Amino acid sequence: MLILFGVSKPEAARRNRANQKIREPALFPHLSEIMVDRLLAKIFHDYYVRNYSQAKIAQRCNISRQRVQRILADERYRAMVEVRIRVPDNIHTELESELEDKFGVEEFAVVDIRGAGTKSLEQALGEAAADYLMNVMADDMSIAITWSNVLLKMTGAISRSMNASYKKFRNVKIIQSIGALGEVKLEFHSLEIAQRLAKIFDARLYFLLAPVVAANPKAAKEFLREDMVLETLEEFRQTSLFLAGVGSMSGESSLLRSGAVSGELEAELRAKGAVGDINAIFFDHEGKHVRSGLDARIVGPTMTDLRRTQRLVAVAGGPNKYAALLGVARGRLAKVIITDFDTGRRLIRQK
Repeated sequence: MLILFGVSKPEAARRNRANQKIREPALFPHLSEIMVDRLLAKIFHDYYVRNYSQAKIAQRCNISRQRVQRILADERYRAMVEVRIRVPDNIHTELESELEDKFGVEEFAVVDIRGAGTKSLEQALGEAAADYLMNVMADDMSIAITWSNVLLKMTGAISRSMNASYKKFRNVKIIQSIGALGEVKLEFHSLEIAQRLAKIFDARLYFLLAPVVAANPKAAKEFLREDMVLETLEEFRQTSLFLAGVGSMSGESSLLRSGAVSGELEAELRAKGAVGDINAIFFDHEGKHVRSGLDARIVGPTMTDLRRTQRLVAVAGGPNKYAALLGVARGRLAKVIITDFDTGRRLIRQK
């Protein structure tokens, strides 16, 4: 089977598409060209190589079964299918499929920045997260979001992609899933992401006006009795999608650097095998909750809330995030994992 499309197309494929007047963005007007390439590669790979049904492909790609059927039946695209799949060098459908099969995660999206010039990993992951969100976006959707430099980059990528043909979505809710840290810069960071996303989608915004970690368990209980906090946490439990950064135990961790976690608590977490956190909930290399004295002081969703989320999308990459992402994958904490090519290769080699 030969599928000729995408970035860095062979010249023959370029001429063929020009002759056929194929314009993929018309099929998916809100997605970038690379996301359309990845989506089409996934559809053909799942159908011809993995022998998935059209219904399963539609579910995995977050599009209707009718659209999958039209793409597979369209002569313009059938002309692209011969004997084998040849996808652009920066699209890694086979690696994504291997990761999905190995860890039992619903979807992996692998970002490759080799040859991307000065583009940073955070920027590339943010753009991939933006493409993912725009692909699944719908009316009446509720989106929870935590802090992450990558997710801040995501909001910028969405803003840059908006144009006159941009579809407006109705009745969207944005839920801030994590409160403030002691450091002013980080407090602003956590609010800024939610506010930007709410502005983009003209959405109702639910703030979590509380510290991530209260001074003591009694103070945490007081915050958890406040009506606004209760309302936001209830909205979180009903959310359609949770976009989450993944924290590590490295010196780059915003949570550990903030001082919200004392040296004593950090030592306890490390001794118990913590490798990372999502939304200040720490887990080990198998994705199991690492309980500590921190839990009673958290003002926010619990590990049970995270596991019950309809669709948690973890976005992270780079060497410092590897151990944490391995825990996320092994524990199936996320239904979707967006990461970089090098991390994906390390994960697939992990026994």
